[in-house]
Amino acid sequence: MKYFNCGEQLITAATLIAFKLARGKNTEELGTLAALFTVIGDELALLAIEKDKLCDSQTDK
Repeated sequence: MKYFNCGEQLITAATLIAFKLARGKNTEELGTLAALFTVIGDELALLAIEKDKLCDSQTDK
């Protein structure tokens, strides 16, 4: 991501987003949001791996 110059900026942005999303939410809502973003993160990781595999297989031809 070219929006952030270093990992610390990305972590800071993620923290600020988390605080904004958490504002006014109860424990159950926070748990649901946490689970949702965990699933989204897992899916993004899977897509990244599969994209690398696809790109590798296309360059092997």
